[in-house]
Amino acid sequence: MENNELVLLVCDVVDSTALTELLGDARSALLWRSHDSMARDLLSAWRGREIDKTDGLFALFDSVADALGFATAYHCALRATDPPMQARAAIHRAAALLRETPAADVARGAKPLDVDGIAKPLTARMAALALCGQTLLSETAASGLALDAELKSLGHWRFKGVSEPMALFEPATQSLGPPPDVEKAWRVTRDGEQWLPTREVKHSLPAERDSFVGRRPALAELAAAFADGARLVTLLGVGGTGKTRLAVRHGWDALGGQPGGVWFCDLSQALSLEGIVHAVAKGLELPLGASDPVQQIGDALASRGSALVILDNFEQVARHAEASLGRWLAQAQGATFLVTSREVLGINGEITMALPPLPDNDGTELFVRRARGAVSQFNPDADDRRVIAELVRLLDGLPLSIELAASRVRVMAPHTMLSRMGERFKLLATPGGRRDRQATLRATLDWSWDLLTEAERAALAQLSVFEGGFTLPAAEAVLDLSFMTEAPWTVDVVQALVQKSLLRAVAAQRLEMLRSVQDYAAERLAADAGSVRSAQTRHGRYFSAFSELATCAGQHDADVDNMVVATRRALDVKDAEIAIHALAAAWGVLGRSGPFAIAAQLAEAAVTIAAPHSETSAAALRVAGCAETALGQSTRALEHLRCGLASTTAGSALALRLHCALAEAHCGLGQMNEAGVHLDQALTAARQQADDRLLCLALNERGAWLMRQSRLQESQSAYAEALQAALRAQDERWQGGLRGNLGVIAHMLGDVLISRQHYEAALVHATTQRDQRWEGNTRCNLGQLHQDEGRSLEAEEQFACALATARHLGHRRLECTVLCNLGLLRNGQLRFDDAISHFHAAAKLAKLINDPRAQGQILGYLGLALAHQGHSDEAEAAFSDGQTLLCPLQDPISLGLLYCARAQGDLLAGRDSRARELVVQARAELERSGAGADSELGRAIDAIHAR
Repeated sequence: MENNELVLLVCDVVDSTALTELLGDARSALLWRSHDSMARDLLSAWRGREIDKTDGLFALFDSVADALGFATAYHCALRATDPPMQARAAIHRAAALLRETPAADVARGAKPLDVDGIAKPLTARMAALALCGQTLLSETAASGLALDAELKSLGHWRFKGVSEPMALFEPATQSLGPPPDVEKAWRVTRDGEQWLPTREVKHSLPAERDSFVGRRPALAELAAAFADGARLVTLLGVGGTGKTRLAVRHGWDALGGQPGGVWFCDLSQALSLEGIVHAVAKGLELPLGASDPVQQIGDALASRGSALVILDNFEQVARHAEASLGRWLAQAQGATFLVTSREVLGINGEITMALPPLPDNDGTELFVRRARGAVSQFNPDADDRRVIAELVRLLDGLPLSIELAASRVRVMAPHTMLSRMGERFKLLATPGGRRDRQATLRATLDWSWDLLTEAERAALAQLSVFEGGFTLPAAEAVLDLSFMTEAPWTVDVVQALVQKSLLRAVAAQRLEMLRSVQDYAAERLAADAGSVRSAQTRHGRYFSAFSELATCAGQHDADVDNMVVATRRALDVKDAEIAIHALAAAWGVLGRSGPFAIAAQLAEAAVTIAAPHSETSAAALRVAGCAETALGQSTRALEHLRCGLASTTAGSALALRLHCALAEAHCGLGQMNEAGVHLDQALTAARQQADDRLLCLALNERGAWLMRQSRLQESQSAYAEALQAALRAQDERWQGGLRGNLGVIAHMLGDVLISRQHYEAALVHATTQRDQRWEGNTRCNLGQLHQDEGRSLEAEEQFACALATARHLGHRRLECTVLCNLGLLRNGQLRFDDAISHFHAAAKLAKLINDPRAQGQILGYLGLALAHQGHSDEAEAAFSDGQTLLCPLQDPISLGLLYCARAQGDLLAGRDSRARELVVQARAELERSGAGADSELGRAIDAIHAR
């Protein structure tokens, strides 16, 4: 026998006997076989040694980190079994005896190795104590982890037969809190020199009626605040955020460290200092005498030593905080206070902790658990969970709202609830006659409303006109409190609403309301129709004053929802000036980040209310045309853009933009001559106006026009000149877009190094400028570069990002290009069926957007993939159709590439003679383009020669 320091792990599957009885012998045998195989695979992965097993596992590890890694993976794997299982686990590090079993006994079925000493049964006792899904660590095990390991202390525990209490811990990221006492283990609290069973520590905590879900980060933050020496922490949040529930859970967790007790005091009925005193005395179980009651409470707390006092619902008596709580803080040095409130108390020593909404996963879990409480058979599938997650988001992640909605599963499915969210305040009510302020969402918001001053009520109602948050300057522009005799400073009113948890800070200098609060405030505002219209008009004027130049530069991205809603409201009342100016500002964001369809719809409506043949009409028509071009609706775009050009002043900045937009639409339709005419006029106007940003626009469009005709050197010069203009203008967005376009030209010319440099620089610019349109383009092009270099995984990653971006934006042209590139990638991987599928999807899109150049290119690639599959007739049809589309266009490189693809198809079919003729034609197109031997076409010709 050898005495070693060992790391012991015991896992015990919960309710294994009941599970076996439920499944029957045959099915349970399969489940346990699968369990054992899974556990042994994990043991191998985490370098563990199996010592014994029954309905769990006893194993040894060389390190605590390996044991904890195994336990975490084991819990996760159990949740994935069918049916799902749960286990308790414990890890202990201690000296123990390893005993080898004699070979003769092993031959008769004994275990080859066993562990002797107190460490083994102690670890088993720890495992028996743990909650379902919990891993407990002893203090010695915890000390074996790295210093930065995140553990949560569960206090000290006395184990039957063990002389000294043990400190226990659990992983903070998997925290379930202290388990309840069991027969052979109970939690203890140090009181001077003695260890008292925690169950004997006095408290007035209410029992938790159901399971506690989520809030692990908040619990950890709260515990850390008190551990760092805080004596007063105020939990802040609008009604229904779960402040009380969190405070009670912290109270139960903290019980083991508070020999003076944990005292819960409900102040919801208190309206005065006297009310506070009576509520606190009741929570402390303290009879009051005739002397100063505040003093009596302070003296009582001082005599109890280390104690935690929870003061719940302090908001309506916050003005009395200093006269009550302030005195107790001074009198009772050993006491700490946890306050829940919708309002900051504002007294010395206060640390505030705003309780955020539940994250989606915790909110979904809360909904499911409470729904099962209402309907025990509730078992949501994947689609239901997706709908529930959307419900949780619309419910602002408010636990009260989620629980109220979950109770409705008795009469409606989650899909139905989602469709009824317009009736939020009817839906979120408890049927059955309850009338307390937690019975309905409206009741809890009524409680907050009643605590506001007149100015705060007016401000909250008016602020409901914002969409997606706002800044303080925006609030100052929209709020009108001049009706009051002594109008307060707007900043003070806004700050008061923040301190009362009805507004929350979501970013630097930015505020927002929860959707529930906004809907409630909007109802209050709607009581006065004149007030609604006035507030909406002030809102519209503020956001319509944003310039498109500023929004294009990314200065107001966070306010795109405000710009859109300002446009919609102005359209409803036919206020063309506000509608069209707000639309132009919104297009500065939507044109970069989408969705394009929103801009197209708004612009279409704006055109109908604008004065015909006016500058405002032309501005709306330009946005409509640009958005439609981006959506691939070039023919419709031309109609709007031509009308816009006819309605504006020749040579103006707006006319220049319209010429550029017309050129882009004509190019998309393969109408290169018409595009050239507009570009000549745009470039002339740009040089006359000496505006570098307009020059960027005109030169960029000219570069694209030249590139589509394979005039690569001229295109490169146009883009380079545009880049110099962007640098002079210090326009980061244009610099990124132009670097991306120069990368395309370098790539087409075969200069891979320069191309990569341009693409990588363009990607940095696009991401920092939050320009999803150019980011998608750049990722698509960078993916093609990776593909040419044989780096398939990197190419696929970039294409996946670009495709998701294209679909979010509604950018059909980009989607078409990405699908084509994915087809080329699959072609190179000899996955021809997948390639053909992608080419068909790309060709369908190219036809839909009426782009003959893209359609012809794709048909050439499709023909080659079909030829590889031996579908000669279909390949010939694709090649012929592609050639028919490309021949009228002035694009020798695209036509030459199609000749190369067709030549390869002929080689596969044994038609060598025609293949040679096609190569000669491809070479003629190469010479016509002036691209050179290193270009994409040059390389394609060389590849055929090599065959």
